[in-house]
Amino acid sequence: MPTVADNLIEGLVTFSEKTQNIGVARDAGALLRQVLDAYDGTIGPNEECIIAFPAMVIRRDVRTDALVAVFPSRIIAAWRMGTFKKRTECVTINRATITKAEWYVSRKASTQGATLLDITAGETHTFALPKGDAKAADLVRETIAPKA
Repeated sequence: MPTVADNLIEGLVTFSEKTQNIGVARDAGALLRQVLDAYDGTIGPNEECIIAFPAMVIRRDVRTDALVAVFPSRIIAAWRMGTFKKRTECVTINRATITKAEWYVSRKASTQGATLLDITAGETHTFALPKGDAKAADLVRETIAPKA
């Protein structure tokens, strides 16, 4: 029976293959180990991870590396917080509540030139994607966009 980690690794590999960037899965391994606890208690071992990818969570109070995993019914983003006493935090977005998913190149001074993904589901969640990678941004948007 596959473990939660196996499912997330499969999502990372799928993302890497579809974007033709194998380095993403390799580089995200360390991040996966850091935030795995957020997924262990949240998803079941049989829940398929459609894609998973490293990003940067952009919030008023935090900007840090995150692992975003897309499942059939929800999206879970997890990251580590704290300077001395690290803890894992996460946000779960119900895919049925997503009204808009779009990416754009930021013009704000604080994120100038970054490829940002906004997911609107009641509130807006912003993630920075690999800079200049339109193929990755399109894949993520198409995967999570609300179905008409």
